[in-house]
Amino acid sequence: MYDNEKDVAQKAERMLQTSLRSQAASSFKEHILKTNKGKKRLRDAVVKATVRKYANRLDGVSNAGKETFYLNEIKVKMNKAGFVQHYGVDNVREGHWRQQQKTSYFVKPHNFKMRATPWIDGAIQRSDVLNFISTEVAKIRMKNVVIYIKNSLEQGKI
Repeated sequence: MYDNEKDVAQKAERMLQTSLRSQAASSFKEHILKTNKGKKRLRDAVVKATVRKYANRLDGVSNAGKETFYLNEIKVKMNKAGFVQHYGVDNVREGHWRQQQKTSYFVKPHNFKMRATPWIDGAIQRSDVLNFISTEVAKIRMKNVVIYIKNSLEQGKI
């Protein structure tokens, strides 16, 4: 049982981040997962939750004066290659010069298509984070509603 939404957010971050990293490691070959010139690796995906903090008013609520946390969003941050792999590409690549050892040549503009591999959706489903968040946040908010109604009845406001 979780006392506030901040604890739920932290648990959800860990669940989704673990699932994303394991899905990346199992879905892609090593050359996609390696570090390239100081860039972050695809398997270094980070999940960050945004939780807003509010102070309760002193109006007879049992947790008056304490802080209340509300989970607003969960973001996935990773190398752009991860999102390109997830959504795919249908684009025209610009012409450019290539050089291999001593030979250089011009590559004409051409169509570039990469089919989508929805690996982020798979990681979200595998982690079951949506069910966890909806269940735990509903329990916490319902508990606060019951406490508010109880205190309002005791004070004669209802």
